[in-house]
Amino acid sequence: MAIATYERAGTASPRSAIQHSALSERAQTRSSTHQCLCLAVSSASGGCGTSVFAALLALAASQSRASELHVSLADASPDRGGLDVLLGMEADEGLRWSQIHAPLGSLDPHALVEQLPQWEGISLLSADPWNNQQTHSWEVDAAYEALCQASDVVVIDCGTDRHLPRDLETRTKCRIRCFDLVPMTVQAVASERALMEQHHMRGTPIAGLLVTPPVGFCSSSRNRSYGTLSEEEICAYLNVPVMGLLKPDPSLASSLAQGLGINRIPPTSRAVLNRCLRSAFSSSFDTDTGM
Repeated sequence: MAIATYERAGTASPRSAIQHSALSERAQTRSSTHQCLCLAVSSASGGCGTSVFAALLALAASQSRASELHVSLADASPDRGGLDVLLGMEADEGLRWSQIHAPLGSLDPHALVEQLPQWEGISLLSADPWNNQQTHSWEVDAAYEALCQASDVVVIDCGTDRHLPRDLETRTKCRIRCFDLVPMTVQAVASERALMEQHHMRGTPIAGLLVTPPVGFCSSSRNRSYGTLSEEEICAYLNVPVMGLLKPDPSLASSLAQGLGINRIPPTSRAVLNRCLRSAFSSSFDTDTGM
């Protein structure tokens, strides 16, 4: 079967760039016993670092268990985000959201991941809203389903919202675990409380919280004030486990500011990332993560 052609992200061709036959005609599927762990990262407060944390979480997962896991990383929505730009991969060839085409509502999982850009061995599905191409809701659902079928772990950067398909767990046998970033301020915690109520109504309760300084953990600000609330106070008010504090890392902030992406996991973040992964894996599959 011919592999669909595509152009660089900055000059993406129309929706015909990826043909339905390239993603939906192959019958290759994973074992019926395969289970995927879907990790959704969001926040009620914009600019606190959900995209960076999602990328770091995917990188930590790919480096765990002797790198035996196939990990995918995706922007939640086709019309917002741009993980490839964040990671310095905007010129890399591979499919973006605007090039996903599933007129029958299904995609071949393996064909999809084969045509995605690869970051540190992680399959990347990035939004490219500047190409002004509409992606239909059934195509978004099909892409999520295909990623879960082809991957062991899928990390989704939801930003300030989370709209995952309600029946994703049923259709793919995946397990969804949600982590939210919360700046250590009264206003941010109050906003998070409202968002958590929405998540509960959608059936996607929060598995854990990551607290950040008021300016986020990716800022190069020299302000070391971590806000007016403690981790204990946030945990008590929201009644959700706090995985830890995400401390700013000057090297990471500098790399992101220069458009160089992420080349390593900051030492200050590794323990928190591993704690999240252990919690997610143990609550989903009751297995040893090797971390």
